[in-house]
Amino acid sequence: MRRTVLVFALVLASAGTLCAQSRNRVPPRPRLGEAADTNDAVAYMQFGLDKLRLRPQDAAAAFYWAMRLDPSNPHALYDRRAALLIADESRLRRYVEGDRRYLRSAEVREMDSLYLRASLIAPFFHRSLDDVIITVYVENEVRDWARLHGSAISDAELSFEVSRYMNSNSPGPETRALMAYGWGRFGESAQHLRTVLGQDRSNDHLRVELARVQFLMGALDSARAQMAAALEHARGRDSVEMRYIYDSKAQWEFMLGWIHESMGADSAAREAYQRAILEDLSFFSAHVRMGLMALRSVDSATAVTELGRAVEARPDDYLARVLAGQVLLARRAYPEAIEHLRRATELEPFAAQGRLLLAQAGEAAGDTTSAAADYERYLALASREDPNVALARRRVAALRSTAH
Repeated sequence: MRRTVLVFALVLASAGTLCAQSRNRVPPRPRLGEAADTNDAVAYMQFGLDKLRLRPQDAAAAFYWAMRLDPSNPHALYDRRAALLIADESRLRRYVEGDRRYLRSAEVREMDSLYLRASLIAPFFHRSLDDVIITVYVENEVRDWARLHGSAISDAELSFEVSRYMNSNSPGPETRALMAYGWGRFGESAQHLRTVLGQDRSNDHLRVELARVQFLMGALDSARAQMAAALEHARGRDSVEMRYIYDSKAQWEFMLGWIHESMGADSAAREAYQRAILEDLSFFSAHVRMGLMALRSVDSATAVTELGRAVEARPDDYLARVLAGQVLLARRAYPEAIEHLRRATELEPFAAQGRLLLAQAGEAAGDTTSAAADYERYLALASREDPNVALARRRVAALRSTAH
């Protein structure tokens, strides 16, 4: 059986364009249960996970709508990518086996742009479907082997053969690390990754993967050391010599900054975020993080500046627009807040958060007619569990009564 190697490509330059292209191919909303809340991203996430193995295309559609309803959820983006991969046996094989020509294709860049976007939202989120991707790949290989030898294979036999393969010496420690990581066995995953690094100390990608695992384990000092080592080695090489196309030094600096920030080392975090921007001037997420850090320090002026820079670097990013609008609303800069928030609702018309903030900004600015309409639109978009629904209903009633 072929050696399994999962390749997670990050293509910074093309992510915005590819996400826009995928928007043009809107899948229909899957039918949820009669009692389901069709405004609830969590309901679509659960539907997608339930259908992933037997109906991956339906799962991909569900994850698509989850990410539209809640653009802040990195798991919806990543899970859609996983579903798209396993929905096509040929696609999955070429991807897992590292077909270099295929990995450079527009199809792969579009799928990997989903993972990139998730990583820009939260670089250490748990890729909980890694093990599923590998398992489906192995199942496909077993079925192909059976067909090649002219025999059918039952579900029980398939399960047995996959289990036997996984428990044999065939999967290398890198594959075992990914499986353990997907299962949430982070200590086991880290042990396998250290085994591979002991054989290849120059593999910066594996150092970054180990840092991801250590971060999720809460071993922040160890994660910081691994990221710093990977970056030190990477800085000594020209970017064209980097081993994998997803080895972005800007992304790695961003991850290092996130670790420092999680450790409470804000000064070191800012330095790393600034280095990320120097590596890639379009790296808007570093500005977002510095803006949020400024907010925590009650420095709203710096927060406005950094979030404004994020929007300048990526004007089509919904979350950057919402955050910028929210801060400006708090500073009572209503026209500027409305500009950002209205653009956010244009970028993502199915997300309730931006619409609520727009309504609040309009009301604060004295535009009661627009505010009432935006509150009503928010109510049409909000999930049943949204804690702001009652407030919005009261504001609509008050604004409508004032108008009469």
